[in-house]
Order: sequence, then C-alpha cells, then structure tokens
Amino acid sequence: TAAMQADLEKFAESRAGIDAAVTDQVQRLAEGRNLISRALEEDLRKVNESRAAIDASLGSHLERLEEGRNRLSQALNEDSGKLVQARTIIDEM
Repeated sequence: TAAMQADLEKFAESRAGIDAAVTDQVQRLAEGRNLISRALEEDLRKVNESRAAIDASLGSHLERLEEGRNRLSQALNEDSGKLVQARTIIDEM
C-alpha cells in the first residue's frame, strides 16, 4: 500500500502539473484573442478614418464637378444666345 500511495501521490503531482499547463495555455490563448481583438478594432478604426477622408475628398471633388458643369452650361447658353443674335443680324442683312 505504500507503493500504491506513492503512485497516487505521483499521479496527483502529474495531474496538478497538467492542470497548471492547461491553465497556462488557456490564459495564453485568451491573451492572444485579446491582442487580435485590439488589433482588429484598431484596423476598423483606421478603415473608418480612411473612409471618412475618402468621403470628404469625394464630396469636395463632386462639388467642383458640379461647379464646372454649371459654368459650362452657362457658357453654352451664352454662346447659344450669341449665335442666335449673329444669325438674326445675318438674316436682317
């Protein structure tokens, strides 16, 4: 029974070592998940910042296009009016 008691003690020590190793591994996995989670959150923040910058740039570009289109439309209307005047003058000759 002394040998059996010694074996049981060794088994208990081995089990305690395994439990400690498993606990350590679980803790490392949790820390890894936390690191990945923080990295993903940071990446998402950067993506959102980039998107906001792109949206602002695109909005500015679209405003400039709208202004250019309005100026072009006004110039075409003015030119059309001048052509009508010129044709009227030519027809009256």
